[in-house]
Amino acid sequence: MKKMLSFLLMFAIMLLPISAFAAPGDAILLRQGVEGYNGSTRSMVEIDGTLYLLTYDSLYTLEDDGTTPTKHELKLLEETVAEDAEENDDANTSTSREALAIINYGGRPCLIVSESTIEVEGVGDEQETFSTMEGVWLYELAFDGEGKATTGEELTELDWYDLIQGNGDYEYLAQCRMPFVLEDTLYFTSYDNDGNEFIAMTNLEDGDTDTLYGSDLGNDLRLDTLCAYKDGLMLCLSIEWGEEANTVKLFSVDLEAEEAQELFTIPTTGYSSPSGLVYREENDTLYFVMNGEIYAIAGMDVTTMQSVAEIPVDSIYDVQPIITGDGFYIAADYEAVVRRNTDPSLRAQTRLTVQNNYNTSIDNAYYTFTNEHGDVEVIMTQQVEDIVQAMMNRSTAVDVYYLNVSSQAYEAVFSRGYMAELSGSEKLSALVENGYPFVQEVCVKDGQVVAIPVEIYMDGRGYDPAAFERIGLTENDVPKTWVEFFESLEPLAKKVAEVPGMSLFETYYDYESARTTFLSAMISDYMNYISQPENEFAFDTEEFRAVLEAYESVDWSKLGMPAPDTDDGLEGVVIAASGGSGEVEHNVLYSSYTNVSANGYAMQDAFSPLLLSFGEGKAAQINANMNVAFVNPFSENREAAIAFLETVSDELEPLVKIHISPNENEPVKSPYYETTLAEFDQMIADAQEQLEQADEADKAAFEEMIEQYKSSREDFLKYGAWEASEESIARYRTFAESIRVVRNMGLGDDNSEEFYDLMSQYMDQKITADEFITGVDRKLQMMMKEGM
Repeated sequence: MKKMLSFLLMFAIMLLPISAFAAPGDAILLRQGVEGYNGSTRSMVEIDGTLYLLTYDSLYTLEDDGTTPTKHELKLLEETVAEDAEENDDANTSTSREALAIINYGGRPCLIVSESTIEVEGVGDEQETFSTMEGVWLYELAFDGEGKATTGEELTELDWYDLIQGNGDYEYLAQCRMPFVLEDTLYFTSYDNDGNEFIAMTNLEDGDTDTLYGSDLGNDLRLDTLCAYKDGLMLCLSIEWGEEANTVKLFSVDLEAEEAQELFTIPTTGYSSPSGLVYREENDTLYFVMNGEIYAIAGMDVTTMQSVAEIPVDSIYDVQPIITGDGFYIAADYEAVVRRNTDPSLRAQTRLTVQNNYNTSIDNAYYTFTNEHGDVEVIMTQQVEDIVQAMMNRSTAVDVYYLNVSSQAYEAVFSRGYMAELSGSEKLSALVENGYPFVQEVCVKDGQVVAIPVEIYMDGRGYDPAAFERIGLTENDVPKTWVEFFESLEPLAKKVAEVPGMSLFETYYDYESARTTFLSAMISDYMNYISQPENEFAFDTEEFRAVLEAYESVDWSKLGMPAPDTDDGLEGVVIAASGGSGEVEHNVLYSSYTNVSANGYAMQDAFSPLLLSFGEGKAAQINANMNVAFVNPFSENREAAIAFLETVSDELEPLVKIHISPNENEPVKSPYYETTLAEFDQMIADAQEQLEQADEADKAAFEEMIEQYKSSREDFLKYGAWEASEESIARYRTFAESIRVVRNMGLGDDNSEEFYDLMSQYMDQKITADEFITGVDRKLQMMMKEGM
């Protein structure tokens, strides 16, 4: 009956247009943060139609073509704890086991399990932990009466002695990455203590283990791309990283003979490179992932290479992907486990290509959008062709772009109008129109919304109001312009010197590093200032010359900072005499960095943003970097692309929404609120139990430990419980109007080297202010004539 229902369902699907659904079998099997999955997949295998997937704390199983894996708790060993009262009153030992991988051995699911002994000596600040590896074993997988995954019959003790790493006192095993079995041998890649990549080969019959380094095979092979081939051979990639593109070659590898033979070069786009190699002998086809798609090469003939499916999993270098008996490709990364049909004839007819650059909001939008639009395939790509050239060629290759506003590419497409209008979407229009002016300045062109903000980061300097009070000053004495800032340094340094433990800047600065840091900060501010449409696009201005004059008048060696050491960089730099940080003791007047955000942790910052303008009556500003998404005006799927951006707007991270709009004021609780509190409570309870059992001599240490845990819990409730609290949002609102998004000035690429060379010469006092200004303005004028 079940088979008949399945047949009828498939028959009904076949009667519908192919584009109506995603390809049969396609599924997001697991996703980080959903239903308890934490994204820590270690390995997976398929045996007789059942998928077994191992994480650090669980085992998942999935029958046939299901879409919802069953989670099984891992129960490897009842942890044993004993106090060795005879040898050491303060010593506690425990034995624990860890499942390193799940493999297919002889048609059976088997676990590779390590055992270690942990010894803890002392308490409180005197506590030390020692770890000893006891061994590694191969067990058949079993399930107990409660459905928990556990170890069954012991099959082999594995000789992994040479894979033990650490410093002797604390031992651990080299990572077991990309494990797979060919015949009776387990293969996996790892790194030694010096960071050198090697492959480990373990005979599962007797446990003997050998290692082989990539250098032994030559050809700069990437061992983390290794996969089983045929006739006892392997397949492996060699990647030559180029300035404009990568060259990727495929090799067949005979590990026993330590030989590698080049087969062919795989075509790539830009800096992309394949990963997740799997060979399927049934159809003599190699599969791999590259740039958001699964590719297939049939008969090892590179001319047959074609994209067969999209996949949101990228950079597969930890978990060996698999091809199921039915031909489904299953892969995992840090975020998800995904299954894809490899029959290209079943792909959706509408395909969106989205540049995402690992942005969380766009990633989340992918899952929501594809779940709601089964007739649209979304390809998430990192590598795209030169966007300006693509626009000039009216390319339709990419539907949705994701760029930084400060990039030359964004300035080019924005100024030339190579962006589809989005004003027809009420949702996208509202997002931009309800935003701060700094959002509209970079997302609206000629009255039309053409982009949406997706990510924003602010950068600013700070001053400590309480530190100013300590030297008898108030908020009214805080500089308001860059000229006032530089003019204030020497007088403030004298006042600071009168208060023990105080300093003008953070104590890791010598006076040369402070000089260059704040000059560089001022120039960055000025570059953003003149890039705003209302300001003169030049360095030769009265405002800039006045600031340079004030800067040059400072004798930095008289500001109470150590002299630079020509050999080591810093000489005699110590922590402030008070022993605390500026955050605790309020002993630092100015900071080169302050938390300019609505994040809850900003409330820990003793520093307020130091807003400095370039003259009386001029607006001070906070520099921000913003990433935006927009639609290719030549997209053949414009309606679907705009719908995708609408989903992105729904999936924007809460903190981003607060940062870009004054109307978003709902506090955001930390996603780790409940679990973190539970962990603190458990730590306190455990310490309390230890206190009750401790000897009189140790009780003081345990009491101190409990107080520390309670204090940390209070700090979490005060600062870490909220991603954005009412207080942190209110703090952000006080300066958000001063934010200006950094625009491109054409000083990138070759121009960048020339500009920073001039800046370096001025900092090193090799050229005068006039020469610096003249040199930079000459370059700016040339770019203006060339239209940047």
